[in-house]
Amino acid sequence: LTGQWPSELNKFVQTTVKTLTIQTVTDLKKHTIADFQAADIVFVAVSLLRSINYFENLTYLAGGKRRLPNKAGRMFSDIYDETIGCLLERIREMTNAKSRGVRDMAHSITMAAQQMENTEKNDPVAIGVSKAAAYKPRSVKPSRPTNNLKRSRKQSVSADIWGLTDPVVHKSWQQLKCPTLELFDWRRLVIDEFTYLEKDRRDLTVLVHGICADYRWCLSGTPPVQDFDDVCGMAQLLGLHLGLSERLFEAESHKRNAVSTQLANVELL
Repeated sequence: LTGQWPSELNKFVQTTVKTLTIQTVTDLKKHTIADFQAADIVFVAVSLLRSINYFENLTYLAGGKRRLPNKAGRMFSDIYDETIGCLLERIREMTNAKSRGVRDMAHSITMAAQQMENTEKNDPVAIGVSKAAAYKPRSVKPSRPTNNLKRSRKQSVSADIWGLTDPVVHKSWQQLKCPTLELFDWRRLVIDEFTYLEKDRRDLTVLVHGICADYRWCLSGTPPVQDFDDVCGMAQLLGLHLGLSERLFEAESHKRNAVSTQLANVELL
Protein backbone atom coordinates (compact mmCIF):
# COMPACT_ATOMS: atom_id res chain seq x y z
CA LEU A 1 0.00 0.00 0.00
CA THR A 2 2.90 2.38 0.61
CA GLY A 3 3.74 2.02 -3.08
CA GLN A 4 0.15 2.42 -4.24
CA TRP A 5 -0.71 5.57 -2.30
CA PRO A 6 1.90 7.90 -3.91
CA SER A 7 0.80 6.87 -7.42
CA GLU A 8 -2.87 7.40 -6.54
CA LEU A 9 -1.99 10.80 -5.11
CA ASN A 10 -0.39 11.87 -8.38
CA LYS A 11 -3.54 10.93 -10.29
CA PHE A 12 -5.94 13.06 -8.28
CA VAL A 13 -3.87 15.91 -6.85
CA GLN A 14 -2.98 18.56 -9.40
CA THR A 15 -0.73 20.72 -7.23
CA THR A 16 2.75 19.69 -6.19
CA VAL A 17 2.72 17.80 -2.91
CA LYS A 18 5.93 16.91 -1.12
CA THR A 19 5.87 13.35 0.21
CA LEU A 20 8.09 10.94 2.10
CA THR A 21 7.80 7.16 1.98
CA ILE A 22 9.08 5.22 4.99
CA GLN A 23 9.03 1.44 4.83
CA THR A 24 11.98 0.43 7.02
CA VAL A 25 14.35 1.81 9.64
CA THR A 26 16.88 2.24 6.84
CA ASP A 27 14.51 4.73 5.20
CA LEU A 28 14.29 6.65 8.47
CA LYS A 29 18.07 6.94 8.59
CA LYS A 30 18.03 8.82 5.27
CA HIS A 31 15.91 11.67 6.64
CA THR A 32 16.08 14.38 9.26
CA ILE A 33 13.49 16.11 11.42
CA ALA A 34 13.56 18.95 8.90
CA ASP A 35 12.62 16.55 6.09
CA PHE A 36 9.53 15.44 8.00
CA GLN A 37 8.57 19.02 8.83
CA ALA A 38 8.81 20.01 5.16
CA ALA A 39 6.70 17.06 3.93
CA ASP A 40 3.00 17.46 3.24
CA ILE A 41 2.29 13.72 3.46
CA VAL A 42 4.34 10.89 4.96
CA PHE A 43 3.52 7.33 3.88
CA VAL A 44 4.58 4.74 6.46
CA ALA A 45 4.44 0.95 6.20
CA VAL A 46 2.85 -0.55 9.30
CA SER A 47 5.60 -3.19 9.30
CA LEU A 48 7.95 -0.44 10.55
CA LEU A 49 6.00 -0.47 13.82
CA ARG A 50 6.71 -4.19 14.20
CA SER A 51 10.46 -3.81 13.82
CA ILE A 52 12.75 -4.66 16.73
CA ASN A 53 15.28 -2.11 15.47
CA TYR A 54 12.64 0.63 15.48
CA PHE A 55 11.85 0.07 19.15
CA GLU A 56 15.52 -0.26 20.09
CA ASN A 57 16.18 3.10 18.45
CA LEU A 58 13.16 4.65 20.16
CA THR A 59 14.33 3.42 23.58
CA TYR A 60 17.84 4.77 23.06
CA LEU A 61 16.78 8.14 21.67
CA ALA A 62 14.28 8.62 24.49
CA GLY A 63 16.80 7.66 27.15
CA GLY A 64 14.40 4.92 28.18
CA LYS A 65 14.75 3.19 31.53
CA ARG A 66 13.72 -0.28 30.38
CA ARG A 67 14.07 -2.26 27.19
CA LEU A 68 10.81 -2.86 25.31
CA PRO A 69 9.77 -6.55 25.10
CA ASN A 70 9.66 -8.26 21.72
CA LYS A 71 5.99 -9.15 22.13
CA ALA A 72 2.90 -7.05 22.71
CA GLY A 73 1.11 -7.21 26.03
CA ARG A 74 0.59 -5.31 29.25
CA MET A 75 4.31 -5.11 29.99
CA PHE A 76 5.01 -3.73 26.53
CA SER A 77 2.27 -1.10 26.90
CA ASP A 78 3.52 -0.03 30.34
CA ILE A 79 7.15 0.28 29.27
CA TYR A 80 6.16 1.98 26.02
CA ASP A 81 4.17 4.66 27.89
CA GLU A 82 7.15 5.15 30.22
CA THR A 83 9.47 5.48 27.21
CA ILE A 84 7.22 8.11 25.60
CA GLY A 85 7.43 10.09 28.84
CA CYS A 86 11.23 9.96 28.61
CA LEU A 87 11.07 11.01 24.96
CA LEU A 88 9.09 14.13 25.88
CA GLU A 89 11.89 15.06 28.29
CA ARG A 90 14.48 14.63 25.53
CA ILE A 91 12.39 16.83 23.20
CA ARG A 92 12.29 19.58 25.83
CA GLU A 93 16.06 19.37 26.21
CA MET A 94 16.63 19.33 22.46
CA THR A 95 14.45 22.35 21.68
CA ASN A 96 15.47 24.49 24.69
CA ALA A 97 17.19 27.50 23.17
CA LYS A 98 18.33 28.75 26.60
CA SER A 99 20.48 25.67 27.29
CA ARG A 100 22.90 23.50 25.33
CA GLY A 101 20.06 21.89 23.38
CA VAL A 102 21.15 18.70 21.63
CA ARG A 103 24.25 18.46 23.82
CA ASP A 104 22.09 18.20 26.95
CA MET A 105 19.87 15.69 25.17
CA ALA A 106 22.91 13.61 24.18
CA HIS A 107 24.24 13.66 27.74
CA SER A 108 20.92 12.43 29.14
CA ILE A 109 20.79 9.66 26.52
CA THR A 110 24.32 8.52 27.34
CA MET A 111 23.66 8.41 31.07
CA ALA A 112 20.38 6.53 30.57
CA ALA A 113 22.05 3.98 28.28
CA GLN A 114 24.82 3.40 30.82
CA GLN A 115 22.30 3.02 33.64
CA MET A 116 20.25 0.53 31.65
CA GLU A 117 23.35 -1.49 30.82
CA ASN A 118 24.30 -1.69 34.50
CA THR A 119 20.71 -2.54 35.51
CA GLU A 120 20.49 -5.21 32.85
CA LYS A 121 23.52 -6.96 34.28
CA ASN A 122 22.41 -6.76 37.89
CA ASP A 123 18.63 -7.27 37.56
CA PRO A 124 17.46 -8.37 34.07
CA VAL A 125 13.86 -8.91 35.22
CA ALA A 126 13.53 -5.26 36.29
CA ILE A 127 13.91 -3.98 32.72
CA GLY A 128 11.35 -6.15 31.00
CA VAL A 129 13.34 -9.29 30.20
CA SER A 130 11.36 -12.47 30.86
CA LYS A 131 12.45 -14.56 33.83
CA ALA A 132 13.27 -17.51 31.57
CA ALA A 133 15.63 -15.38 29.50
CA ALA A 134 16.93 -13.41 32.47
CA TYR A 135 18.30 -16.38 34.38
CA LYS A 136 20.05 -18.10 31.52
CA PRO A 137 23.80 -18.22 32.36
CA ARG A 138 25.87 -15.83 30.31
CA SER A 139 29.31 -14.29 30.50
CA VAL A 140 29.28 -10.57 31.25
CA LYS A 141 32.36 -8.46 30.63
CA PRO A 142 32.96 -5.62 33.11
CA SER A 143 32.19 -2.21 31.66
CA ARG A 144 33.61 1.21 32.42
CA PRO A 145 31.57 4.43 32.49
CA THR A 146 31.90 6.38 29.27
CA ASN A 147 30.48 9.45 27.58
CA ASN A 148 31.19 8.12 24.11
CA LEU A 149 27.85 7.95 22.29
CA LYS A 150 29.21 5.31 19.92
CA ARG A 151 29.40 2.85 22.81
CA SER A 152 25.76 2.14 23.34
CA ARG A 153 23.93 -0.86 24.76
CA LYS A 154 24.92 -4.30 23.57
CA GLN A 155 22.50 -6.09 21.27
CA SER A 156 20.89 -2.79 20.24
CA VAL A 157 22.17 0.52 18.89
CA SER A 158 25.83 0.36 17.91
CA ALA A 159 26.45 3.79 16.35
CA ASP A 160 25.37 7.42 16.53
CA ILE A 161 22.87 7.19 13.68
CA TRP A 162 21.15 10.42 14.79
CA GLY A 163 24.17 12.71 14.57
CA LEU A 164 24.14 13.53 18.29
CA THR A 165 27.87 14.22 18.14
CA ASP A 166 27.65 16.19 14.87
CA PRO A 167 28.32 19.96 15.20
CA VAL A 168 25.70 20.57 12.49
CA VAL A 169 23.04 18.93 14.66
CA HIS A 170 24.30 20.89 17.68
CA LYS A 171 23.58 24.12 15.82
CA SER A 172 20.16 23.01 14.53
CA TRP A 173 18.18 20.19 16.13
CA GLN A 174 16.08 19.98 12.96
CA GLN A 175 19.09 18.23 11.38
CA LEU A 176 18.75 15.27 13.75
CA LYS A 177 18.63 12.09 11.68
CA CYS A 178 16.50 8.96 11.96
CA PRO A 179 13.61 10.53 13.88
CA THR A 180 10.94 8.24 15.27
CA LEU A 181 7.30 8.93 14.46
CA GLU A 182 6.59 9.70 18.12
CA LEU A 183 8.73 12.85 17.89
CA PHE A 184 6.07 14.74 15.95
CA ASP A 185 2.61 16.19 16.45
CA TRP A 186 0.76 15.15 13.29
CA ARG A 187 -2.07 17.08 11.66
CA ARG A 188 -3.89 13.93 10.53
CA LEU A 189 -3.31 10.21 10.99
CA VAL A 190 -4.87 8.01 8.29
CA ILE A 191 -4.83 4.25 8.87
CA ASP A 192 -5.63 2.48 5.61
CA GLU A 193 -7.13 -1.02 5.77
CA PHE A 194 -7.14 -0.87 9.55
CA THR A 195 -8.84 -4.27 9.77
CA TYR A 196 -5.48 -5.88 9.01
CA LEU A 197 -4.14 -4.64 12.33
CA GLU A 198 -4.05 -7.40 14.90
CA LYS A 199 -5.04 -6.51 18.45
CA ASP A 200 -2.02 -8.25 19.96
CA ARG A 201 0.45 -6.41 17.73
CA ARG A 202 2.77 -3.69 18.96
CA ASP A 203 1.79 -1.48 16.05
CA LEU A 204 -1.63 -1.00 17.61
CA THR A 205 -0.06 0.29 20.82
CA VAL A 206 2.01 2.82 18.87
CA LEU A 207 -0.94 4.04 16.79
CA VAL A 208 -3.19 4.46 19.84
CA HIS A 209 -0.76 5.67 22.50
CA GLY A 210 2.33 6.96 20.70
CA ILE A 211 1.22 8.91 17.63
CA CYS A 212 -0.25 12.32 18.48
CA ALA A 213 -2.61 13.66 15.80
CA ASP A 214 -5.29 16.36 15.62
CA TYR A 215 -7.48 14.15 13.45
CA ARG A 216 -7.67 10.37 13.02
CA TRP A 217 -9.14 8.53 10.05
CA CYS A 218 -9.60 4.76 9.72
CA LEU A 219 -10.25 3.43 6.22
CA SER A 220 -11.75 0.08 5.25
CA GLY A 221 -14.17 -1.22 2.66
CA THR A 222 -15.31 -3.94 5.06
CA PRO A 223 -15.24 -2.53 8.61
CA PRO A 224 -16.10 -5.06 11.35
CA VAL A 225 -19.45 -4.17 12.96
CA GLN A 226 -20.62 -7.55 14.22
CA ASP A 227 -20.65 -6.71 17.93
CA PHE A 228 -19.69 -4.13 20.53
CA ASP A 229 -16.09 -5.37 20.66
CA ASP A 230 -15.67 -4.50 16.97
CA VAL A 231 -16.98 -0.98 17.54
CA CYS A 232 -14.72 -0.58 20.57
CA GLY A 233 -11.73 -1.57 18.45
CA MET A 234 -12.47 1.09 15.86
CA ALA A 235 -13.14 3.69 18.55
CA GLN A 236 -9.80 2.92 20.18
CA LEU A 237 -7.96 3.79 16.97
CA LEU A 238 -9.87 7.08 16.91
CA GLY A 239 -8.78 7.90 20.43
CA LEU A 240 -12.09 7.01 22.10
CA HIS A 241 -12.76 4.60 24.95
CA LEU A 242 -16.30 3.25 25.00
CA GLY A 243 -15.89 0.99 28.01
CA LEU A 244 -15.97 -2.78 28.42
CA SER A 245 -18.25 -5.03 26.44
CA GLU A 246 -20.77 -7.15 28.32
CA ARG A 247 -18.64 -10.24 27.77
CA LEU A 248 -15.52 -8.61 29.18
CA PHE A 249 -17.50 -7.03 32.02
CA GLU A 250 -18.83 -10.45 33.04
CA ALA A 251 -15.33 -11.91 32.87
CA GLU A 252 -13.96 -9.15 35.11
CA SER A 253 -16.85 -9.62 37.54
CA HIS A 254 -16.14 -13.35 37.67
CA LYS A 255 -12.48 -12.67 38.50
CA ARG A 256 -13.39 -10.23 41.27
CA ASN A 257 -15.88 -12.70 42.75
CA ALA A 258 -13.29 -15.46 42.68
CA VAL A 259 -10.75 -13.26 44.48
CA SER A 260 -13.34 -12.26 47.08
CA THR A 261 -14.16 -15.92 47.72
CA GLN A 262 -10.49 -16.78 48.17
CA LEU A 263 -9.99 -13.91 50.62
CA ALA A 264 -13.06 -15.00 52.58
CA ASN A 265 -11.72 -18.56 52.81
CA VAL A 266 -8.36 -17.25 54.05
CA GLU A 267 -10.07 -15.19 56.76
CA LEU A 268 -12.02 -18.25 57.91
CA LEU A 269 -8.80 -20.21 58.29
